[in-house]
Amino acid sequence: MANIRTNAVPAVRVVKESLKKMRKDTAEYIDALMRELLSWLNESTGVVKDECSAIKRKPIPQIMALSFDVLGLIYRQYPELMPTE
Repeated sequence: MANIRTNAVPAVRVVKESLKKMRKDTAEYIDALMRELLSWLNESTGVVKDECSAIKRKPIPQIMALSFDVLGLIYRQYPELMPTE
C-alpha cells in the first residue's frame, strides 16, 4: 500500500497555496470539519485496533497527521481560530 502521507504532500501544498487566499469564514468551516473528522477518527481508533490488523490500522494516524497539517496551515493564517482548550 502506498504511503498516504507521502502521496498527499502535493495536496497539502495546494491547500497551503489556497490558504493564502482563503476567507476567514471558509477557514472556520474547514477548521470545524477537520476537528470533527479528528474526533471521529479518535473515537474509531479503539474499535479499529480491536477488529483490524496493523496493516489496516496504518492509515488512521496518517490521516490524522494530514488533518493536523491542514489545521496548522489554517492557524498560521488565522491564529484566533486555534482552540484554547
